[in-house]
Amino acid sequence: MPSAIDLIGHNPALQEHWIRRFFAALIDAIVVAVIYLLFALPLAFVSLAWYVTPFLYGIVWLLYSMLLETLFGATIGKRLLSLRVVAIDGNLDIMHCLVRNISKIYWLLFLVDLIVGGVTHGDPRQRLFDRIARTTVTRVDQGAYMEEQFRMMQHAGPYPMTMPQAPPRTNPHPPRGARKRPPPRKEAGGPVPRRLRARGLSTSGTNRAAS
Repeated sequence: MPSAIDLIGHNPALQEHWIRRFFAALIDAIVVAVIYLLFALPLAFVSLAWYVTPFLYGIVWLLYSMLLETLFGATIGKRLLSLRVVAIDGNLDIMHCLVRNISKIYWLLFLVDLIVGGVTHGDPRQRLFDRIARTTVTRVDQGAYMEEQFRMMQHAGPYPMTMPQAPPRTNPHPPRGARKRPPPRKEAGGPVPRRLRARGLSTSGTNRAAS
């Protein structure tokens, strides 16, 4: 079965989909950085270990993505790029958004989320945690239908559909009251019936007596 990366490599619509998501992520990263600085400035004089800062940024990114996707179905970057998060098994709620965004709490976990989702089989628009949460990202513009059609074509079976063979034809029974066709007349030179043979002999005897 082809992996998500294989499908993306052969689909222009899916390539455009991920380009949109890349720029949406850049926009969201700028917004999250601004929010993070607002919280980090009061703690500027507090000595923090170097590995704590990425976790703080990840917590802000997680809360930002989870809240906006729960309320509006998209972050600021996704909305600007005409993208939307949807749930496969029903309405999108806060648990869907929490599970799909939990990998954003640390950049290394998010990188694993992207790579595993790309090298495994499934919807090429899903990361690993998207599949766990049963969510995906779709377009909401005019290209959404074409993107879905390309994806469905890639998942079609490799063999063409064959039509079932027609049942053998049988002679239908004639309806009741229908006139039967007379048997075909025999050609001249065939065997003469016994009655006609006797009639012919009597006729020939009469002709001889008369003569």
